Amino acid sequence: MSKFGTGLGIWEVKLGEVEYKLEPTMDDIFELRKGLSQATDRKAKKIDLGILDKTVFNIYEKLVLKADPNLTLQDKKELKEYITINLTEITEDMMIALKQTTKEAMEKAKEEEIEEDKKKL
Repeated sequence: MSKFGTGLGIWEVKLGEVEYKLEPTMDDIFELRKGLSQATDRKAKKIDLGILDKTVFNIYEKLVLKADPNLTLQDKKELKEYITINLTEITEDMMIALKQTTKEAMEKAKEEEIEEDKKKL
C-alpha cells in the first residue's frame, strides 16, 4: 500500500481465500456521508439502520466488483449473501477505513450503548 493509501481510505479485506484491495473514490465517500446524513435523526439520537445498511451494502458491493470485475454470477450472488450476513462488521470497517470515525470512537459508542441497554433492564 502506498504511503497515502491508508489516508485515502484504501483498505484490504479477505473474503474467503481471496484478498481484495478496495479503493473507494470521493464519490463513494460522499455517498456514505449522504447515507449517514439521511439515516441520522440527531434530535432523537437514533439511526435508521435500513437507510445505512442499504448505503453500506451498495458501496461495498461496488468496491468489491471494481476490485474483481470478473466475478461469475454465482460469485456475485454469494458476495451479496456475504455482505448481508456480515453487514454490521462491514459497516464498522467502512466507517473507519473511509475516515468517518476512529476505532476508538466506535468502541466508546459500543460501550455507551451497552451501558444504556443495561439501564433499560
